[in-house]
Amino acid sequence: YYIINEEFYSPKDKLCYTLACSNAVKYKTPNNYLVQTSWGRGISKHMIECKIEYKSNRPIFRIRFQEDSQEYIIESKKSPSAIANNYLW
Repeated sequence: YYIINEEFYSPKDKLCYTLACSNAVKYKTPNNYLVQTSWGRGISKHMIECKIEYKSNRPIFRIRFQEDSQEYIIESKKSPSAIANNYLW
């Protein structure tokens, strides 16, 4: 992956955290974090951008990608995984 925009953290009273996983570890959710990742090669290569941006003191997760020459931007207030799951199902 390639980090396009480094993150910064909101003030402590407005900072959000990821949901705790089975190991009960929570991670800070940065603001204005933008990362690009890809997989595949040649004509099978896929590239996506993932962004976290705070609006009204809550994180909005966005995934941007192209498919068949059309650009898609999908967002969720829950998590990047929620975006992927909603798109795939």
